[in-house]
Amino acid sequence: MQDLHDALTDTGRAALNQAAALSGLGGIGKTQTAVEYAYRYFYDTPIYEWVFWVKADTELALVTDLAELARSLDLGDGTLEELAARSLRWLETNHRWLLIFDNADEPETVKPWLPRNPQGRVLLTSRAPRFTSLGVKNPIAVTKFSLEESIAFLRDRTNLPALDAAELAAITALAQELDGLPLALEQAAAYIAQMGVSFAVYWHYYQQRLVLLEKGGVA
Repeated sequence: MQDLHDALTDTGRAALNQAAALSGLGGIGKTQTAVEYAYRYFYDTPIYEWVFWVKADTELALVTDLAELARSLDLGDGTLEELAARSLRWLETNHRWLLIFDNADEPETVKPWLPRNPQGRVLLTSRAPRFTSLGVKNPIAVTKFSLEESIAFLRDRTNLPALDAAELAAITALAQELDGLPLALEQAAAYIAQMGVSFAVYWHYYQQRLVLLEKGGVA
């Protein structure tokens, strides 16, 4: 989070394009990291007056969301492309905004829709490893949790009491199976916390589900 903030608020080299990128596998937590960053610096420590979210998994989704941005800013009527272009002009003439392109897995799709001489900051989340065509030379890699971090997360998120040997074995096996992916760990922990089951019970049913899937059954 600090690396991201430094990249977006750098007044030196990074200010040339005022953009940063979060890169990593699907389910690794790129979108949630972007959400948390926006929340912190819009609400907790406000440095942005505006935060705009654009889905960038397809060009149509991107243009549609930019058009919606224009409508929310009362920039008139028109086609999707006309409204999207008005949004870009607004971004080029107004300050203290953060524009997030989420799931920009094809950076070239985003390139025509980047504001020129932006007066705010641009953040991309993407599975792509490189963004040199967008002027982002050093994307921030969002990596998996280590086994120790995975276990600590599961324990903290479920708020379960001290674990006996069977529970420690179950939580370790579950953490290894989920391979450090934050989204998968969160889903498992949320279920355990909501249903009030032990790690051993959850791991037992998780294994049964895997067997059903391997056999082509319905889990």
